[in-house]
Amino acid sequence: MTMPKSSALVPAPGRRLARASTQRKLDELLMKAASLIARKGFEATSMRDLGKAVDASLAGMYHYFSSKEDLLFQLQYRTFLSLLESQELVAARPATPDERFARLITGHLEFYARHRNELKACTFELESLTGKPYVTVEA
Repeated sequence: MTMPKSSALVPAPGRRLARASTQRKLDELLMKAASLIARKGFEATSMRDLGKAVDASLAGMYHYFSSKEDLLFQLQYRTFLSLLESQELVAARPATPDERFARLITGHLEFYARHRNELKACTFELESLTGKPYVTVEA
């Protein structure tokens, strides 16, 4: 998952900042999870499927995620945060309202083109989260 530098090291709420190597592995896991979820759906994707896809044990998967729902939360939180940050950078540059609007639309489409699986998993699986994780991502 290629995230802007500012959010690549931003942990989800309640998480500590990870070492760079751990962060890279988490990015890889989330990118592969997004691909699997986009293709199979959240319910049909298991932690074992993800482990096989990245050649990691099931126990190794639970080192990074406390549950399958936690994986989805981290994927959604980081993807939406990254999209928001990229759009804020675009909006902050001086421009007329029409230019700013055009940049925001272009920026959103470019982000979608680079993160198609992540956004598909986020959009179609938003309601798979419940409780506090849902409220955090939805807000």
